[in-house]
Amino acid sequence: MQALGMIESVSNDITFRNVEPVPARPTARNAFDNSVMHTSRRGNGEAEMNAVVAAALQQSLVRARLALETSRTTTALARLAQALEACSFQDEAVEVAREVFKEASLTSSGELLDPVAVRVALEVVLRAQDLDKTVEIATSLPVDAQTKLLVAAALSDAGNFEKAHELIDQVESEDKEPLLAFILLSERKDKDAIPILRSALRRRPADADSAHNLSVAFLRVGSERKALAAALRATRSAPGRQDISLRYLEMLVTSGHPDAVLTEIERLLEEGVKPVAQFAVLQARASLIDGDYNKAEKYLHVASGLASKAGDDATFAEVSSNLLRLRAVNGRIKRAAAMKQLTKLNDEYPTSSAVVSNIAQMSNRRADLAALRRAFVASKDYIDPERTAYIQYQIASLEGNNVRAAEEATKWLSLEPRNVYAASAAMIALGIGVEDWDAAAAVAQRTFVDERLDPTLLNNAAYVIAMSGHPLRAISMLQPYASSDPVLKATLGLAYLAAGDVHQGMRLYREADKCASTKGHDFRSLMTMHQALVVRQLGLDKSTDPLMLTALSLAPVQLPDDWSQRPEFLRLHAVAEKHGYPWPLSL
Repeated sequence: MQALGMIESVSNDITFRNVEPVPARPTARNAFDNSVMHTSRRGNGEAEMNAVVAAALQQSLVRARLALETSRTTTALARLAQALEACSFQDEAVEVAREVFKEASLTSSGELLDPVAVRVALEVVLRAQDLDKTVEIATSLPVDAQTKLLVAAALSDAGNFEKAHELIDQVESEDKEPLLAFILLSERKDKDAIPILRSALRRRPADADSAHNLSVAFLRVGSERKALAAALRATRSAPGRQDISLRYLEMLVTSGHPDAVLTEIERLLEEGVKPVAQFAVLQARASLIDGDYNKAEKYLHVASGLASKAGDDATFAEVSSNLLRLRAVNGRIKRAAAMKQLTKLNDEYPTSSAVVSNIAQMSNRRADLAALRRAFVASKDYIDPERTAYIQYQIASLEGNNVRAAEEATKWLSLEPRNVYAASAAMIALGIGVEDWDAAAAVAQRTFVDERLDPTLLNNAAYVIAMSGHPLRAISMLQPYASSDPVLKATLGLAYLAAGDVHQGMRLYREADKCASTKGHDFRSLMTMHQALVVRQLGLDKSTDPLMLTALSLAPVQLPDDWSQRPEFLRLHAVAEKHGYPWPLSL
């Protein structure tokens, strides 16, 4: 574990793209739309096959024109509209499709005489993005239930939820349940969607879309275990669906199940699923969680090759930047060389937020500010709000601007409430940085739910909880784990100081100092600064005998030569400066 006030430097939550779970639209996909993961059998004959298909489409178009000349019916018009669209004559296809609507006739009972032709024509118009005309026809002609569902789905995609509900309400069949749930998910009415999806799955247990959407709903409402179970069900119902398989794997990664990720990918590959770069990326992320950096590096090399071969620039930039950072962390290349290559990568791929995030992760000295600012300015239009807040937090921390760092960390956590790194940043910035201990402790109470979370989070949570007036709670959190870790032991000492037990608190600080030989001079200097600061913040410098305090406290340790470059020292310096405390802090 690193020293207090520092964020872990290999956070894959920050530097890999975490795609938000997207609900699957049930009426918009046939069984083979996404079954593209299995290896193609065409081999080198793909170009020849494409030529054969193009020729066949042209022949179909010729036959469709002849059929219309022979007999002008709505069926012939719909067939021609389809053939024109297949040959990329979209404007003419829409024009012919509109003729279908004009010539559509009704039976004596008021039903369409040729409902299939009308539906085909509607689909052509819909694919041409003429939604207004589609809605007009769907509401003016007695189209069948499936066609209304199709148009309702398109309205939902366009954000017109009110009109989508109007159409779907006209359908009495239970077949509307999957689409109704999809629309509710699109509106972020996740709780309302859950019982509808459960009902749909009772009727059709193998409905992969509904299982996937139930997983999305459960994840959004915070039921992670149920979300994983539903996602697994979706993958087993549609083993060839790339979107569903990748989403399940990413859920396993973000929920901390690395072994399950590796096992699932191995199973998919053994079943003949085509290797894609995203699989190797997820294998690398799983290996990082396990702490196996060598294996993670191997997987990233594989992902880089697959992404390059597929022409996937976004994944290639993401993988290459993470590979550079990982090699620097492992000491395979110097940090300065990695920063230089990352900056070059940012110039080549300015739309990659992952590259900028990796530059931010590598920026641990004030001298890195110029490169980080330059990369951020060049790419900020392409960076999502979560990464933007993280990068802005990092910039503010390097500047020594505690107030702004607290603002950006709070924003980052609000955008990613489940991200433990955002939580740690918020605790550090709100507590140590601006001394808003109640706000920092509120973050700790929300985030630290059990001891399975990482030691850094435990340490930061206990620190701010103790300083917010709850030292006994902090002591109970730290006591089982502090015996062999100097960072946790020092924070346990802080908690005893906050509880008023100066002798025990100082004794634990001294024990932590003895255990810190492997941490080096810089860690001991930082620990001494923290002790001197909290003694003042708790008022112990005024309520305790000065001679006794000096005798019990840690001996002053000289500041590192580069302290003014390092955010963990700059943060303390800003607090000392605000209160007029002497610098360097000591007792």
